[in-house]
Amino acid sequence: MQTRLLAYGCSNTFGEGLDDIWHHDPNHKFGFNKGEPSRYAWPRELAKLMHFDTVLNLAEGGASNKKIWLNILQTPMDPIKDTVVVQWTFFDRYTIFYEDGSNERFLPNDIENREGKMRMSKGIALQKIKDEKRNRTKDWYGDYHSDADAMLDSYCKISHIKYHLDAKGVRNFHFINDKRWNWNTAPEWVDSKVCKCLLFKKEHGIALDGMHPGRKAHKKYAQAIYEHMRSS
Repeated sequence: MQTRLLAYGCSNTFGEGLDDIWHHDPNHKFGFNKGEPSRYAWPRELAKLMHFDTVLNLAEGGASNKKIWLNILQTPMDPIKDTVVVQWTFFDRYTIFYEDGSNERFLPNDIENREGKMRMSKGIALQKIKDEKRNRTKDWYGDYHSDADAMLDSYCKISHIKYHLDAKGVRNFHFINDKRWNWNTAPEWVDSKVCKCLLFKKEHGIALDGMHPGRKAHKKYAQAIYEHMRSS
């Protein structure tokens, strides 16, 4: 029987900034990733440790927990061969879905207006796009965001996925790389054992983009997940 690891998350699962996918453009302050997830990211390292036959890294850079939740629900799974590992992301990210199938993301760091992170659009200057997006993001976090509401929504998404996959008979494990989470203070209806807070360690190095975890950090993270899965 062929076994398969399905991994979900944001850029910290995708492997953003790792040397096999990172392209540095000398004409810009920031580089950019090539299309495929890194083979040095923790999902592939974990697959080696656990002896999975195949691994699907279904992470998306900048994904919110809502987007991760939807990606999981939309993936066909086989309870006999599949194991799901989710690295949930920062609770204060948002994704708004529209009727035409498009979506818009709001991330706190978009307010910083970092060069190279905004897409070009035909007939509109890049700076204008960046300014418009920054202003929309400022409005969102200034007028609508609430930490309490965002965290409650993430509790709901994580709990739902846990129960959904359990009901389908799919093995699933959940982690989060955000030290602001405290499962001990979660609402009574939340099972605090569902999701383990597991942080990347800065002393293990950073990637070429200067922001995300480096190869050694991903390897150590995979080892920590492996040890948790073995003891579960």
